[in-house]
This record gives sequence, C-alpha cells and structure tokens, in this order.
Amino acid sequence: MDEAARTWDQILARAPEHPQALLYRGQIALLRKDVAGAMALLARAAKAVPREPAVALNMAFACRAAGNLAGEAENLERALALDPYFFPALLAKGTMLERTGHPRSAAQIYRDAIKIAPPEERVPPDLRGALQHARQCVEADNAALSAHIEARVGPLRSGADDANLDRFDECAGIAAGKKKVYTSDPVMLYYPRLPAITYATTLPEVDGDRIGVWGSSYSGGHVLVVAAIDRRVKAVVAQVPLVSGHDNFRALVRADFIDGFRALFDADRLSRYEGKEPGMVPVVDKDPLAPSALPTPDSYTWFTETHDLRAPSWRNEVTLRSVELFTEYEPVAHVPYISPTPLLLMPAQNDVLTPTDLAIAAYEKAREPKKLHILPGGHFDAYVDGFDASGPAARDWFLQHLGG
Repeated sequence: MDEAARTWDQILARAPEHPQALLYRGQIALLRKDVAGAMALLARAAKAVPREPAVALNMAFACRAAGNLAGEAENLERALALDPYFFPALLAKGTMLERTGHPRSAAQIYRDAIKIAPPEERVPPDLRGALQHARQCVEADNAALSAHIEARVGPLRSGADDANLDRFDECAGIAAGKKKVYTSDPVMLYYPRLPAITYATTLPEVDGDRIGVWGSSYSGGHVLVVAAIDRRVKAVVAQVPLVSGHDNFRALVRADFIDGFRALFDADRLSRYEGKEPGMVPVVDKDPLAPSALPTPDSYTWFTETHDLRAPSWRNEVTLRSVELFTEYEPVAHVPYISPTPLLLMPAQNDVLTPTDLAIAAYEKAREPKKLHILPGGHFDAYVDGFDASGPAARDWFLQHLGG
C-alpha cells in the first residue's frame, strides 16, 4: 500500500487534480481513519469527475465514518443515479438500510444486488462477505414473508373445500421468493388457465348472453383475439391496443439496433437451455436509446411516477423472453374474424408506444359492425387526462350492443 501511495503522490505532484489519484488517496485516507482528509480529497475528485459513481460511493463511506447518515444516503443515491447497476453501491445501500432499522427495504436492495452480481469467482474478495450476507438477509426476509402470508391466509385457505388453489399457491410462492415470474407470454393470457368468461357465466348476476370484453394496450390486443375466437363475446372494446408485435417492435427500435436485440434473444435462449437464470432488461429507461422493453419517454414517465405514487413494490425489469414473445404476438391476424361481433377500436391521436397508424391499419382489416374513435393525447393519456373521452365511449358501446 505504501508503495502504491507513493506512486499516486508522484502523480498528484505533477497533476494535482488527477481524479484517479485523488480517489485512491481518499481511499487510503479512509483506511487510515483520516476522515476529514478523505473527504477533502474525494471532494476534489468529485469536482474533477462529477459523473464517476465510485467517487460518490467512497464519499458515502467517508460520511458513514463521520457519523453523517444524511450525507451517506445522499451520496449512495448519487452513485446509483449515475449507475443503477453499480454493484458495490447497491450492497452499501442495503447495509445502510439494515443498519438503520429497515430490514425489509434492505432485503429489496439486496435482491437487486444479487441479480446483477458477477459470477462468484469474479466477485472482488472484499465484497464476498457482503454478498453472502445479502443472500442470507434475502432468505430471512423471504421466510418471514412466507410465514406472514401463511399466518394471515392459512385459516381461510384451509376452509376452501375442494377449491382449486394452485393459482393462489403460485402467487404466494412468488411473493415469498420461492418462485420467480420469468416470462410474460401474451398467448397464455387468453388461453384458459382461469377461464374468466366460463366462470362469469356461472354467476347468478351475470347474463351469459350479454358478455363484453374491454382491454387496453397489451390487453387491448388480447381482447381482439378473444373476440375473434370466442363467440360468447357479444361486444368488444380495444383501447390504445397493441395490434402487431412485429411492426410495433420495429417502430420502437431503431433499425440498426434490431440485430443487437436479436443477438440478445439468441444468447438468452442458449442460457436458459443450459439451466441458467433468464436474461433481464429494464421495462423503461430514461435514455430512449438504451435497451428496454418500452423505449419511449412517456413510458418512462408513466412507470416511474406510478411506481413513486402508487406501486412502490414494482420492479423495473422484465425477461428478455418477454420482449421476444412480444415481437411474435400478432392480434391483427385475428381482426378480420371478429365480425359479426361489434368492435370499437380506440387508438390515441399521438400514440408513440403502440403507434396510432398501426391501430388504424388494423381497423381497416375489420369487418362491420365496427367503429373507430380517436382519443386525444398519447398512449397513457387514456388512463388519466383522456379518460373522460375513453370511458364514456366504451360504456356507450356496451350499452348499445349489450342492452341495459
């Protein structure tokens, strides 16, 4: 260490603001418990390279040594804002949350760290203990959640005579970390794991001759398929629908990026064949050119704001296989067979996620009776600002064709 320190000192003598030298000398100062000196050096390094996450991480360590919890948290957030996949910073954030009495939050961060951890042989020796502890923390959290679920719903479950509870058990296993959700397969969403229409017709309050289906976005595509193959459906409304995975994918992804995505799909297929974990990509990314399932600015805004306001447990990740299956999904092929079931198609005027022109082209393939209703705004406006336009239109369509 002394020889390395002397080398960096020589570099600093020639280039006083050399960022790597400042970072290394700051780390040495921390090891020697010179917290003030470390902070001074790291502050200079941060000024020289403000977008280097390792500098922010080490400043977080310095703040922790100084007993400055707010500074530690701020610098960890800065490191992860610069690089959300910065493995040491995720471990450090989990440690901070655990230390400050937030074990559930710590376990969630540890889960994220474990997902992106390099192979064991490539984990730096000084991080192996922390990674092992993270795994133990996640296992303990899973066990605690499983016990909590069992305590709360076990009596209700045991009272369900001869009920088919495999779907419940699957959900409970996923929530407790015993099982993983790997893939969103659009085809499986309209084949009957739980035959919703059949079940609905068994309810005394449901008139089986007046069944309508409504869907939006991905499920907007599903209802097109369902209406084409299930004649019990007497009216259908598809709002901002996905109509062609093939064309939609090419509308979202630049042509020169498609081969790269295909290579990811192929590598993931081989990896899963070999029994490895499925490849993952973010659902959304602030950079629309970065790999993600939904690479549009309005998707990023919608999902991140919804996560912050209403869905704190949502994870910004999906399997590569889900994206590949999306590219293969073609509801438009079923559109000509919806007739004579009445179809209301409601694309948004400026939809860049499920493009407006693709939906209108699909509408042209439908036969009568049908109606096209253009909604104001973009894709996500149909759920909030534009719901005053979309909601009543769908209601009126069902009233017209289902009666009542």
